[in-house]
Amino acid sequence: MQQPKLNATIAKARALYGKRLKQDDYIALAHCRNVSDVAEYLYANTYYGKALSGVNLRSVHRGYLESIIRTNSLERYLDLCDFQKLSNLPFFDFYLRELEISELMRYVMYMNVGAVSHFISSVPNYVLENATFDIHALSKATTVDELLEVLKHTPYCDIIKNAGYDANGKINYPRCEVLLRTYYLSELGDIVKRTISGSERDELLMQIKQQVDLINIINSYRLKTFFNLDNEKLAEHMLPFKGRMTFSQKNELMSSQNGEEFVENFSKSVYGRQLGSIKSGFFEENINRLRAVSAKRGLMSAKGVSLCLYCLKYLFDIEAENIVNIIEAIRYGKSPDVTLNYVIY
Repeated sequence: MQQPKLNATIAKARALYGKRLKQDDYIALAHCRNVSDVAEYLYANTYYGKALSGVNLRSVHRGYLESIIRTNSLERYLDLCDFQKLSNLPFFDFYLRELEISELMRYVMYMNVGAVSHFISSVPNYVLENATFDIHALSKATTVDELLEVLKHTPYCDIIKNAGYDANGKINYPRCEVLLRTYYLSELGDIVKRTISGSERDELLMQIKQQVDLINIINSYRLKTFFNLDNEKLAEHMLPFKGRMTFSQKNELMSSQNGEEFVENFSKSVYGRQLGSIKSGFFEENINRLRAVSAKRGLMSAKGVSLCLYCLKYLFDIEAENIVNIIEAIRYGKSPDVTLNYVIY
């Protein structure tokens, strides 16, 4: 049962969500001419103003602005956890686990292409200070043996070993990603079952199951559309969890011959019926929009703080991704109408 004193965090979380960027903000950002215009709009009109204070808005580099936006998303979540000392409770470090796994995957990608020297500069300070392995030592590792030495006291060591190697003798990145995400989601589900009870536990598990389904749907759509993988190969890239889709619905999706047939079969699934019409050419954005709608419902209906912050964290990340996508669209000269297709709100 939710401790009454933690209701203050729920109220604060909802109030913070109320300050989110709205449709008018995204339209204004999509009409910006360059990165400096984006920075100036965010500074003058949104709660990103504090994060951008002291930054030279007229000469800010695209990569630096994107880093500020992503860091601000993380800091808002951590501030909410610190508000009532939630960081000391078992569930609330899920964000750190997710981040350190993302950084580990990024390192493997860099190592596979011989570019480890570029890794450390983009690691968030929070991960540098709190990861369960030494990030600085990781950044100096250039061989698999050195990597495994850094990870030897963590569960990630065996995961990397089990990922195996590709035809070029490099760590099998797709397999590594599946194993790492499987580990993370298994641990997250176990923590929810052990530490949370009642309707909040059920809703949290539903959110996790939906996350699994939508990750698998997006990955399988990409692999069918761009690589035309058969069912056996496709299965190797899927997270091995039962979500909300029935076996027959999942099998029908996996058996699609191409991207067009995949979208048609998806429309018959539990998620396709919720989504209704799918905008041509923006399948992935439609899928992510579906999860955002679910997260909003979870945030606003949550009676427990765990569910509230889990949903809000995803919405923070979506907002940061929206801004980054707009910056990238401006960089490549996309029209505002096209740019807004990539924005989820």
